[in-house]
Amino acid sequence: MHSMARGPQARWLLPIFANVCLTGVGRNTKYPFNFCHRATSESALEPALPSSAMTSEPDNPGMVVRPPILYLGTLIVGLIVNAIWPGTLFGGAISAAPRMMVGLLMLAAGVALVSSAIRRLARADTGVRAHQTTTTIVSDSVYAYSRNPIYVGLTLIYFGIAVTADNLWLAILLIPVLALLRYGVIAREERYLERKFGEQYLAYKARVRRWL
Repeated sequence: MHSMARGPQARWLLPIFANVCLTGVGRNTKYPFNFCHRATSESALEPALPSSAMTSEPDNPGMVVRPPILYLGTLIVGLIVNAIWPGTLFGGAISAAPRMMVGLLMLAAGVALVSSAIRRLARADTGVRAHQTTTTIVSDSVYAYSRNPIYVGLTLIYFGIAVTADNLWLAILLIPVLALLRYGVIAREERYLERKFGEQYLAYKARVRRWL
């Protein structure tokens, strides 16, 4: 019976998450599928200088999966598994009203963070799609507090949905998602940016945390 009660919540939260993940499809600078860490300030934005080290490497991170698709696909899998084998995240220890309030606050914070980060990348006029070239390092705005604000935002949205829907499977599946994100996406982005921007990116990397 508890899985049926959570069903409507999950159904109306899923389109919200899908919309955040897929916002800007087909656009050039607002497409959120490559969330590399860019720039210093509007006045200090400089195109990357050609590097001999880059000649034999593709001029993009070469990530193994697009993060929004990773989160959205895992969300769908978690909802399907929960419909077959229901599992509660809190085991009834927290009533629906405060649980939903906390979950929706997390979701709203995630949406705001993702939107702010994407707008900043758009103002920097740097490539955002996974296959596009990163032309500058952005280190102000939300990027002054996290090298990966969009990934932090997507995680907040995802876990906010898990909390709101009281879905244990979504919480469990977040563990492999974060592992794949860390080693299959972020590690590749960092290597790419180190090759391309050298000391400029290393200084930013030393100053700002990977997550928060």
